[in-house]
Amino acid sequence: MSSLLYKDLNAANEKYVYNIVDDFPWTITKNRTDVPRIILTEFEQDQASLYGQLKNWSNFILKEDNPYKGLYQAKPTGTVYTLPYFEEYDHLIAQNWEKYRGLTDWKPADALAKMYTGIQTLIGTAPVAAMNFPKIWSSSNTGSYTISFVLFNTIDPKNDIDDNFEFKKRIQMSTLHNQVNTFLAVPPAIFTVLIPGVRWSPAAIISQLSVTNMGQINYIDKRNIPDAWKFDIQITELISESRQILDDELRQRYGAGTITAMDEAPNAVQEKANSSVTTNNEITKRIGVVPGL
Repeated sequence: MSSLLYKDLNAANEKYVYNIVDDFPWTITKNRTDVPRIILTEFEQDQASLYGQLKNWSNFILKEDNPYKGLYQAKPTGTVYTLPYFEEYDHLIAQNWEKYRGLTDWKPADALAKMYTGIQTLIGTAPVAAMNFPKIWSSSNTGSYTISFVLFNTIDPKNDIDDNFEFKKRIQMSTLHNQVNTFLAVPPAIFTVLIPGVRWSPAAIISQLSVTNMGQINYIDKRNIPDAWKFDIQITELISESRQILDDELRQRYGAGTITAMDEAPNAVQEKANSSVTTNNEITKRIGVVPGL
């Protein structure tokens, strides 16, 4: 495989697929069609969170079927990571239920409880006021899981070193923020996540990335290159899985769900429009057609 060229996150008109499962040296096995995988599709936020929240709230007024639509205003970068997934993790669902104390905030009820306690104290009895409260559901946990694999630099060094180095650099870029100037920064990339037959997440991040040098380290082409790099990539979902997300993933027959949280931001839409105009003008010039005639 030829060396992959690094592309900035803003390259929405280009598509760079890092198919580690099929194209990279994590194994010497040639036939990899049955290798389990996880697919991360990258987006970069292009609007403030407040804009996304207001856009998402408008779904209720517009009676939108997707309750998560527009929650994140982001543009696709054109980058997709397909990584081997041999983890045991499938689901870990944890719920949070909190005591509902709404009635105790009502002053007459609070006064009644205190009066009852005072009477019990005066007559010398031991019990104190102890009311029962229902518990109400407050939230569920978001999914979090780690992917681990090793990329070898020794199987075909001529190609593997450059390919592996470029992948390492690119996924590090995905995990880092972009410090635009002294005061402004663009957050790290966010992703949709598909683990076929396991789960679909409309929005997630790489919350932790660990790259470890393995084996002997050599100085090659002005770089310190080990025999292999071990990658540990922790994925944390930004949205708690709901029945709608689970059903949507299953309904798509283990494919990417139709429920999404990312809307292309206005800037990204305008960029695409400008790009289309430029492309059309270039085509008409090449084939000798004069616009407007």
